[in-house]
Amino acid sequence: MVKNSTDVLFSSVAKSGLRIGSAKSIEHLVPWVIAVIAISFLYFGRAVLVPITLAILLSFLLAPIVSVLRKLKMGRHLSVIVAILLALGTITITSAVIISQAGRLTKDAPAYAEGIAMHVNDAITALRAYYLALTGRTHLSESLLGATKGVTDTQPRATRFWRERLLIGIAAALNESAHGHHAQAQAIADAILADSQQDGRMVAVAEAHLVRAFVLARCPTGQTQALAPLVAGLNLIGMHAIPGLLHEWRELVKDHAEALRGLLDPAAHVLLERIEREWGGRVQKDLLSDREVSVLRGVAAGLTNKHISRECGLSVNTIKFHLKQCFRKLDVQTREGAVETARQAGLF
Repeated sequence: MVKNSTDVLFSSVAKSGLRIGSAKSIEHLVPWVIAVIAISFLYFGRAVLVPITLAILLSFLLAPIVSVLRKLKMGRHLSVIVAILLALGTITITSAVIISQAGRLTKDAPAYAEGIAMHVNDAITALRAYYLALTGRTHLSESLLGATKGVTDTQPRATRFWRERLLIGIAAALNESAHGHHAQAQAIADAILADSQQDGRMVAVAEAHLVRAFVLARCPTGQTQALAPLVAGLNLIGMHAIPGLLHEWRELVKDHAEALRGLLDPAAHVLLERIEREWGGRVQKDLLSDREVSVLRGVAAGLTNKHISRECGLSVNTIKFHLKQCFRKLDVQTREGAVETARQAGLF
């Protein structure tokens, strides 16, 4: 009898606990149910709610206009009609302008894409011609340029970017100088300097001075005149902290190092000392590790970082790290500069 009573008691307690637990679970679900109902209402009622919302916003926007019109002695209804017409007219005009501009952009998009592709190809060609001319491969440089004579006159300023014009002009001047056409080379160098000064870009002006000095130095009658533009270019490089230009023209600077002493500004004099210290002799054979030399060999072969990583069995990030180390050790800024310096040093 006692056992049966105990079983009944525990059974009733268990049922009441279950009801309490169920009630707490339902309380946690209530916010989610309300959120689902609200979202469903907004989603399925958007066809009605959106116009109502826009109408309310439009009424707030038109209220000041209606007030102004009523102050001008217009009736209430007439003021509302005029305000609505003004709003519709504004929306119509704005939509028409946007549609016309979008249509024009769509129509001109192929021309824009073609123009961008042309500028990119021309810039790559100019860069290649520039480095080929710097390394003495005149015929290859001329084949890329097409023709060197009159290049600065036949390409209007508006059709080329400043850097592209500068590279083409430098390549043309160096090619003419290599052929012994010193007058033409000096004319192109003068045109480069004038164009760079008009743009007001100190990097271009500094390099234009160096080009002019290089051309004059290779001219039998202009060697004594090369010092002035060389000093001007080095002073600009030192003043504006653009030492990256020194790599391409370091031989020119080294040839005139003695004459430059005492003529340069303090900042440019520091750069001269740096050239003498770091480029006074050939690069040491053990300056680069075997791995770095193998990476540079891949660069010299025209391989991308991805292809070099496959050849060396390394990741692309590791190849990039080795290239940065090569740039730092050789004091260069570009892949072409690193390859040329390594070749001059006899590393490969």
